[in-house]
Amino acid sequence: KGISGTMPSTALGNTILVYLVPTTSASPTSNLVSTGGNLTYPTTTSFAYYTDGCSGGTNNVATGTYMIVTQNGSCRSSAVLVCVSSGSSGVPPPLSTNALTLTQPIYPTNNSIAGTGATSGDILRLYINGQYQATITAGAGSFSFTGLTLNAGDQLQVYSQTGTACMTQSSVFTVSCFTAAPVITTNATGNLINGATAVVGTSAYPGATVQLFKGTAPSGVATGSPVAVNSSGAWTVSTAALVSGDSYYATQTVSGCAGAASTQAAVLTPSPCPTITGSYTDANTTVNGTMPASFTGTIRLYEDGALIGSQTITSATSWSITLPTNTLYYNGVLSATAQTTGTAESSGCASFTVGCTSPAAPSVTPVNSTITTGQTMIYTVSNVVAGNWYALLDNSGKSYANRLPVILQLRQTLLRKRALITLN
Repeated sequence: KGISGTMPSTALGNTILVYLVPTTSASPTSNLVSTGGNLTYPTTTSFAYYTDGCSGGTNNVATGTYMIVTQNGSCRSSAVLVCVSSGSSGVPPPLSTNALTLTQPIYPTNNSIAGTGATSGDILRLYINGQYQATITAGAGSFSFTGLTLNAGDQLQVYSQTGTACMTQSSVFTVSCFTAAPVITTNATGNLINGATAVVGTSAYPGATVQLFKGTAPSGVATGSPVAVNSSGAWTVSTAALVSGDSYYATQTVSGCAGAASTQAAVLTPSPCPTITGSYTDANTTVNGTMPASFTGTIRLYEDGALIGSQTITSATSWSITLPTNTLYYNGVLSATAQTTGTAESSGCASFTVGCTSPAAPSVTPVNSTITTGQTMIYTVSNVVAGNWYALLDNSGKSYANRLPVILQLRQTLLRKRALITLN
């Protein structure tokens, strides 16, 4: 005959609104069924809704899903949704739970949500913190709601309706506070190395707690103990020896706020290391090397960690990488790696330090001279090389340097009496 229940006190200005949720995609607030004639308040904290205004007669409440809210001025409470079926009586059971799930965690930065588990043609309604937000018609299995404004801690539920049946409700999905994901440190090709016994990484939040997971986010298995990010933003999780084919990701918690998962890092066995043969200076434009066995794949050459060249070889035991002029520089550290299909790039390979090319020895005229007070002396330097620096030193070690000199002219104002001049 009707729906009754308890409510906040009417003495505070509260009233009840009863809606019969449409079986179409129309808003649930579009079908208000309670009126001043069919809704009463037996006490200040109770209400009673009857289809025809009384508990007797033959007018039963129509079958369907009802939405009941408390209103006080312009404010409305969270909705209570109940299912009424023909001939039912007593306290209505909770709405049945559906299988709708969201495909990603939700953060305040999101303006949409997406999920799966829907049946094509079903009416889906989104509620945030118990307040109706939007209605869509589901596609084949997947669904999405767009144009949302979300805050940390918001609670979302998606209600599904098939035909004239009562609505079903999803689990509650909570909007997480936002924390940027940690970063797992990998090799140049984005892999972890088979056999390693630790996974390291970085974080923008010193003091945060990082947890490593084995598997695919978000369903991986926690691996190793949670660790704290140090003051430099680095973290290390000790693990059992990593196995090729496995995959890892990490999450972090900052002041109780759990962040998103990091990028997945797959474990692969590294290719064997190449060997750099010969010696090299800043004047060289080719770097050569060998492989320990016949190899098909890519050789990469690095200087101080930056990729400067590569070569693809097939069934070869040697390699040669040509570089542009002036690529190599004095004291740069050369290293070479190899990678073939299905493996990680080589790791821990030996390095080689680039030497310098000695400039040609300059010729100085005069070779020896004595300068007296007030005298001007001109030194002519030949056999010079463009781009090199030349320095003329006196016997105290003071330098009189010029760029690209042909003639170095030193005057008495720069030299002490009878200074001994040495050209380097």
